Amino acid sequence: MYFIVSWDISAVEPQWSRIDEQMRNCLRGFESIRPVNTYYIVKVNSKQQYEDINTCLLKVAQAQTATVHYISTPLQSLSHSISDFKGWLPKDQFPKITAITS
Repeated sequence: MYFIVSWDISAVEPQWSRIDEQMRNCLRGFESIRPVNTYYIVKVNSKQQYEDINTCLLKVAQAQTATVHYISTPLQSLSHSISDFKGWLPKDQFPKITAITS
């Protein structure tokens, strides 16, 4: 299973980087790839892991003085192939995406 999460932080440096690091820490220990800025494809083994990550992200977002928004997809099955994803990325990114999504 996997899901996609992205966030937007309304802050400037160094606050932006500090908040971004806190958000990324919620994904620590999980296989993930960031094909574009603050867009992560994250592999999880259970719905509970998905819920735990979203709880962590929400706590980080709510604890900030800056506005932080994030959105995550519902859990996705591993039945998607790389041909289901569309975009323009460096060629080495697609095998990494396939490793997580198939």
